[in-house]
Amino acid sequence: MVWSLHVTIAKKPYLLDSHHETLNNGRFVNVKQLKTMKTMKIMKQKSIRLATAIAVAGSLLIASSALAQDYATGTPTLSNIPIGMTAVYANWATYPPTTISSSPAGLDVVSYGYGSGYYANPTPVPILNVNDVQAVLTLTINTTSPNLGGPATPLIDYNWVGIPFAIGDNAGNFFYGGYSGYLNGGNGPDVVWNSNGTVTETEQLNPAQIAQIQGGSDVIYSINLEFDGAGGVGGSGFYNVTYDSLVLEPVPEPATLALVGLGAVGFLAIRRRK
Repeated sequence: MVWSLHVTIAKKPYLLDSHHETLNNGRFVNVKQLKTMKTMKIMKQKSIRLATAIAVAGSLLIASSALAQDYATGTPTLSNIPIGMTAVYANWATYPPTTISSSPAGLDVVSYGYGSGYYANPTPVPILNVNDVQAVLTLTINTTSPNLGGPATPLIDYNWVGIPFAIGDNAGNFFYGGYSGYLNGGNGPDVVWNSNGTVTETEQLNPAQIAQIQGGSDVIYSINLEFDGAGGVGGSGFYNVTYDSLVLEPVPEPATLALVGLGAVGFLAIRRRK
């Protein structure tokens, strides 16, 4: 006869003290560690909420800034200007074969030397924002399209050209802008030439126009667009440009710019948390 002996060894229970706490899954953790984990979780949730709030505020601010703009011809781009404008002068009218055409991006002009065009809004465009104090003209140098002289002129050859413009309202017709060029040290602080061919002129409005705008009933009757490329486009004077937009807008306050920056930071923070 064979005898077998079964021995049961009892596991020694773990004695919890005031420094430990049992979790739902049966595991145990140090109380201090548990409190730290809970605190970190709460802080993370609060930081995400804060980042979300900042991002939303920044996006709303950017949207309201866009809505604050007044378009000189009633549309975001100058694409609504007819091909012949209202009247054209100098080389835009007399130098064949100057071409003026409309595209979704704006008003395209291919010409030589000095030329200008006048456009009267069929219906005066009301200026809705009484805080408008500056005009912003944006145009694009088309370096991939041919000009009247043959192949397209490189951006670097636009070394010194004139890009004046005018806005006519209840106060009268006032001209802004001037001469500048790509990578030219003589450029003023009001103009920015980008390497992609975009040129932006930001001009302070005449006090008389600002006074009319602040009165709350001002309208834009007309605009003038000009370009002087004589001797300033690689010596040839040929150019191919698109007048993208002309808008009136307030000057962003430092606090506004700071909130826009915080909005961008908020978006990045949310993305990183996720």
